[in-house]
Amino acid sequence: MCSMKTILLGFLVLAVCQTVLSKPSTPSADEAKEEADDYVGDDDYQYNDDNDDENKSGQTNKDDNSVHAPPYFESSQIKKSAKVGDNIVIECGAKNLAAANVVMWYNQTTLITQSKFKISDDSRLSVDDNYSLRINGVRATDASQYYCKVLPNDISMQVNLDVESKPTAVILDKEGRNISGRQMTYHQGDRIEIECRGMGNPVPQIKWFSKGERVASGNNVQVNNGFLIIEHADHDHVKLYQCLADNGKDDVGHATFSINVQYSPKVNAHRHIVNTKEGDDAELHCNYKSTTMSRVTWHKNKESLRLNNLDKYSTSNETKDEHHESNILVIKNVERSDLGEYECEVQNSIGKGHVRIHLGYEPEPPKFERFDIDGDTIITHWKIRSLQPLNEVMLNYQKNGDRNWLSEKPVHSEKSKEHSGIWRIQHKLSLDSGTWNARVKAKNADGWSLYSDQETIVVPTSYDEEFEGDIPEEPVIQKAGIGASSAVSIYQLSSAVCLVSLLLATLRI
Repeated sequence: MCSMKTILLGFLVLAVCQTVLSKPSTPSADEAKEEADDYVGDDDYQYNDDNDDENKSGQTNKDDNSVHAPPYFESSQIKKSAKVGDNIVIECGAKNLAAANVVMWYNQTTLITQSKFKISDDSRLSVDDNYSLRINGVRATDASQYYCKVLPNDISMQVNLDVESKPTAVILDKEGRNISGRQMTYHQGDRIEIECRGMGNPVPQIKWFSKGERVASGNNVQVNNGFLIIEHADHDHVKLYQCLADNGKDDVGHATFSINVQYSPKVNAHRHIVNTKEGDDAELHCNYKSTTMSRVTWHKNKESLRLNNLDKYSTSNETKDEHHESNILVIKNVERSDLGEYECEVQNSIGKGHVRIHLGYEPEPPKFERFDIDGDTIITHWKIRSLQPLNEVMLNYQKNGDRNWLSEKPVHSEKSKEHSGIWRIQHKLSLDSGTWNARVKAKNADGWSLYSDQETIVVPTSYDEEFEGDIPEEPVIQKAGIGASSAVSIYQLSSAVCLVSLLLATLRI
């Protein structure tokens, strides 16, 4: 009897443990969905129409009464699309037509067909036996409203024909004249107003381009709704302009025209300060741009040079490209009295321009070439023109935002192998990361040059500086809730507890 109680008690404990450790009775979302999918409703009853027999018995025999039904259109307005060059058919669509009815086609208010006879003299139009209107070789101008009208009932259907056409562009001047493909000449200061008119279906968007770049409003230029407006014409506007008409389709319409501006000469110098030495021949280059015939004169210390003195001076002219020329003054056998300021003056029918060039023995202002980075060292490279040996070169540098300049002498200086009057200069600097400014001047036996243009040197942040110090480890993020491994551990613990309880209960018995 005792052993029987023990067995029964063991079964009871196992049943309780199995109930506790079993899955919850509430199904998961996926299980609920599977159950819902497996469920088939019982409400499959098919309802019959109570009036079905009545409707069948009372149905009208259209074949018997169609002779007496008036004509009608299923739709009073439809749309039809086509492309230029297509052959299209526009159906009338009238129902219940009788022999007494007359079918007519109109293009807006113009009669084009009556019954099966064509009224229009357009050879592309015809009418079929079923009163459909045919248009062969559709044109952009065929886009319109067409009407199929039935008499004597006086009913009609409207057909809106939309014809998709390739975009085209035409350029017009202020007076509306077509200037596509032409060159237009203006005077300096003129106001230029040009329109690019685009045509096509859909209506194209207009874009202006010049030298491969899109023209935008700004810098004395306005672009608005196809209009190109230049408030004050100048030499910067002498170029070819292209207008594009784009409606988002494969084809793009385009037209071009070019602007020529007659302006006063634009004068510049190849070098504003020229180094020379005693007994050499010095060359002064005067570069200028002009669209009309120009006259060049040279002055020294505001007095005209006697260029007919061939033993001292000679001039020549070189054409670099269209409207861009250079006049070269050669001063032979230079003496100290030849040093000073020279002026080149260029004049045309519109106005005049000039440039000043200084001739001297001192070095020319240095030119920056480049800088290199070698570890923590910055090496700057400069070029200096001086026919005389250099006595001293000084580099000034400062960090951007500082007021004081620091100085550094070159570590390397040598004459160029290609030109005996050019010196190559190098400076080595230890600079922190950031933006620095630098300038250089040079000295020979006749004095100091002017400073070079101020150059900007950007020293990047090194990798070691950017990641200096220990890299912190990624923090371990504790997530709330019980993971799968924790659930398994709890299950195993619960099983052990149940087994212990079973043994204890057995021992008590």
